[in-house]
Amino acid sequence: MIIDHIAIRARNIHSLSKWYVEKTNAEIMHMDLYYVRLKLNNTTIAIIDEVKYPHNHIGVLVDSLEIVISIPQCNK
Repeated sequence: MIIDHIAIRARNIHSLSKWYVEKTNAEIMHMDLYYVRLKLNNTTIAIIDEVKYPHNHIGVLVDSLEIVISIPQCNK
């Protein structure tokens, strides 16, 4: 399992993305109306619109669906 990104909900995704770029030298990898993907050293941060996306989250990459199904809270 590999962490792909950390997603942070924001009221104004472009303002928060601008802060990350100015303060941390993050690089914008993708931007649309509801989502900005930033690269910061070896970390990817997704700034997501708080109205469109209901939860902050950590996105992980897995080799198989069985890994996800075996996580207790994902089995509900």
